[in-house]
Formats: sequence, structure tokens, C-alpha cells
Amino acid sequence: MKHTHVLIVGAGPSGTGAAATLARAGVDCLLIDKATFPREKLCGGLVTGRCLSLINDVFDLPYDATILRSSKDIRLMMNGMVLSHVTDHTTLHFTMRCEFDHWLLSRAIALGAKTQLGVAIIDITDNAVTLADGTTITFDILIGCDGVNSLVARHLFGRAFNSKTIGFGLEIEAPLRQNQSVDIDFGVAEWGYAWVFPKHKSVTIGVGGIHAKNPDLKMRLNEYLAKQGVDPKACKVKGQYIPFGDYRRIAGRDHVILCGDAAGLVDPITGEGIGYAIQSGASAARAVIAQSTPNVTAAIYQREIAPIHSDLKRARFWRYLIFPRLFKPIFKRLFGGTGTLSRGYLDVMDGTRGYTDLWALLWRRILGK
Repeated sequence: MKHTHVLIVGAGPSGTGAAATLARAGVDCLLIDKATFPREKLCGGLVTGRCLSLINDVFDLPYDATILRSSKDIRLMMNGMVLSHVTDHTTLHFTMRCEFDHWLLSRAIALGAKTQLGVAIIDITDNAVTLADGTTITFDILIGCDGVNSLVARHLFGRAFNSKTIGFGLEIEAPLRQNQSVDIDFGVAEWGYAWVFPKHKSVTIGVGGIHAKNPDLKMRLNEYLAKQGVDPKACKVKGQYIPFGDYRRIAGRDHVILCGDAAGLVDPITGEGIGYAIQSGASAARAVIAQSTPNVTAAIYQREIAPIHSDLKRARFWRYLIFPRLFKPIFKRLFGGTGTLSRGYLDVMDGTRGYTDLWALLWRRILGK
């Protein structure tokens, strides 16, 4: 039997963000994961400028061109038609999560985080977890960073997510083409989008949206791949549930809290979640450091992540102006060209603007400015 003050379940960006912050503060913590790293992870791999700032603040890591590929060549599309092609404004960054997550984990370990990897959890109670190798680990505080299928969320709330509102994504890796643009197509999936994200060695092509509204998602992916000149039969397709704006209003209870995808902290329009994962992991660590007794950790954490929840509330409203079929013609007209609104949307993707800023930009676009 082992004991740790803080047990962190899941060594993705939120888990390593929490572990790095606690280790730097000298707080006893243990980071566990069922996988050994590097490991595969379905994700478009969008890393925004805001996310890069968080990586620098939380991990003290600068931009690494071997992990990240940057692009200014971005196309917003609708059913294959280019609405806006911007090459001189926002820079977006892309990564393979296999390399990226290992990079962050290695840094957390270098900062002093203790880990136990490669052994799955088979049971969780209010003060202990049991691993598949028979080890029992007791804790004072539990931070669940174990993704959309979170065992910690099931322990707290009986289920990891709501099947009626959860998103789902399918993607493949294809050979990288010369001069490949970043493509985001809002017409391929219902309440979702398709993406073409160039990486260093390949290009990630995928389709995602609200799962309940896309029972034919595999067919939509195959059609999109064919339009991209990619043979669907030659590709290994990966699938994963994705929180798509269905965040947990209450992200914990007493001494147990949830971060990142486990708490549903994913932008419901862009699908970006890496930045929110790191931010929430660091917020969880700050809540631990600030608490006087373990049972008030969740209350402090809830206040810490209030800005994230505010962002997601605003994004949830905007998606009603972007995704419904009724508004597609309006969306095409307003986001066409390389003017105010399309550039503002890319700024939101990059994290240099928020959804509140889009209202003023929308009004300017309507007035033709």
C-alpha cells in the first residue's frame, strides 16, 4: 500500500500540468496512467498561441519546432467551397499528441513529479485506488485527468459523459503534401466540422461533430477523404468521443476534482481542448495549494475554472449561429472573404480574441466595414 497527498489520474496535458505545478511548489503528488509513454492519442493536434503561453508558464518550456509545426495558410470552407483563405494573419500550430504528451510528461518528471505508468485502475473509492497489479494507493486529494471516458468522473457522477450531447470524431493520418494548407470545413458534419491539419511527417484528416446528429459519420469521413484524394481503404481510422461544449458545471466534490476532457473542457466550435486541459490542471494544483483542508479543494477549484466556464458558455451560444442548417447561408455570407469576421474567428482559434469580441466584429461585418 502506498500513500500520496495528491493522486493525479491521467498523464495527458491536464495531468502533467497539475503534476508540474505541484512539483514546482514542493507538494507531494503521484501521477499515474494506464499507458506507457509515448502513446497514441486521437486528436487534431491544434495548439493555439494561448496554449503556447500556458506551456511556457506551467512547464517553463519554450516553443519547440521539432514538436510543433506552424502555419499561416488557413482556409475556412463550406462543403468544399472556400469561404476565406487567409495567409497573412493568424499562426496556428499543430502537433502529434504521441510526441506532444510525452514532451510535457518528460518535463513534469524533470521538475520533480513522481509517476507510476503502465498499470490500469480497477477500482476507485473515496480515499483509495486499486491498480491491476494489486497495488493500493491511498490519497488525500484525487485529481481526475483521465479523459472523456474518465473513471474518476464515473466514480463521482455515475457516468463519464452524456451520450445525447457528447461529440465523436474520426481521423486518419495521410502522407504530407507539398504546400498543404490548414482546412476547416463546416459543411461536412452536422454540428461539427472536418479538418486537414498538416504536421511534420503527415497530415491529419478528420471529421467530428455531435455524435447523436451524425450516425453516418464514417460515410462522411470516407466522402471527405475521397475529395481530398485519399483512398479510405488505405487508411487506419481512429475514433474517439470528444466533449463538445458539454462541460460539467460542477467539476468535483469535496476532495475529488476533474480536469481537461474529464470535465468536458473543450471548445464546442473549434474542438480545441489542449489549452483548457493545461489551464485546468494548473488550476487544480493551485486549488490544492490554497486549500486548508482537503474537503474544500473542489470549491476552490470551481472558482479557479470559472473563467473557462464563461468562455465555454459564450462559445455554446455562438455555435447556434454557426452549425444549424438554417443559418448556413448566413454563415457563408458573413464569413466569406478575408475580412473582419473571418480573421476574428481565426483570432478566437488562436486564443488572441474571445467570443465576446466577435459581436463587435459581426456588427462591423453587417455594416460592411
